[in-house]
Amino acid sequence: MNNPNPENRAAAGRYDDPFDDPDFDIMGWINTLDFPPPTEVVIQQAIRHWLEAAGFIGIDLRRLFERGPDAWQAVMRRGTNRDCATGLAAQALLNVLAADLGCRIQDGESSGLACGGYICVSFRLRPAA
Repeated sequence: MNNPNPENRAAAGRYDDPFDDPDFDIMGWINTLDFPPPTEVVIQQAIRHWLEAAGFIGIDLRRLFERGPDAWQAVMRRGTNRDCATGLAAQALLNVLAADLGCRIQDGESSGLACGGYICVSFRLRPAA
């Protein structure tokens, strides 16, 4: 896109409008931008990757805003994970997950349910003390 008035300067006053340059590579410039994801997205990705590495598949992970900050729910299939056959085993596994993420789960802030090949867990991550 060419500026119809090339003598006009950009709003900053001391720089030329980069769009005036016919060789300006806008996609190259866009690819240089880095937008780091919010912290909650990073935590969600870490939880999902950890559960996948533990052998679970078909993971539906979501935040439980009504239960407070850092409350999560995951519904998933066991996949290659055969150690989690009960809800209590899933709760124990959550404590390992929390420790690997540098967090902890207080007593009473996790629950697990196993039904057939599905596992449902809810938990609230707290900073490690």
